[in-house]
Amino acid sequence: MLSLSDRVRYAYGDIKGLKLKRKFDAVAFLGLGVVGIYGGFDEGLKRLKEYIKDGGFLIFSEPVWLTRPVPQEAIRSLGVTEDFFATAAEFRKRLEDAGLSVQATFTSSREDWELYVQPVLTTLHEIAEGANAPRAEEARKMAKAFEAERDAVGKHWNLMLWVAKK
Repeated sequence: MLSLSDRVRYAYGDIKGLKLKRKFDAVAFLGLGVVGIYGGFDEGLKRLKEYIKDGGFLIFSEPVWLTRPVPQEAIRSLGVTEDFFATAAEFRKRLEDAGLSVQATFTSSREDWELYVQPVLTTLHEIAEGANAPRAEEARKMAKAFEAERDAVGKHWNLMLWVAKK
């Protein structure tokens, strides 16, 4: 639509195994959890920066805690540790320490999260209610995890989209 097909390159797969031979003007990582994938934010950021030209942009989403200390019920319901996420201020500092300048952030709202999670929950509940569905138990567990995330949004954590310049 934008006549950019000769200028855009998509890579799909396990990002840990991704090996690119060139750098790009912008890299968008729109999965969740650089920390979880690379075992730490600093390692994840280092790896993603390898693919960005000087003056280029890194665009990614990452969950953030709203405050510290994080209530134990939130940690348990989300199935993470307190150090798994950072606060927005901690995240900004880590980006700046890594030589990236934060250009913009966008924070999800409870309504955004509802729009995202509702179709997923509807499908998971339909699978879970299927009497002989081979994945019914897995669907119930996944629905419970999505509901815990949704219930904690805006209360204990938010999802933020970051735009940072190298």
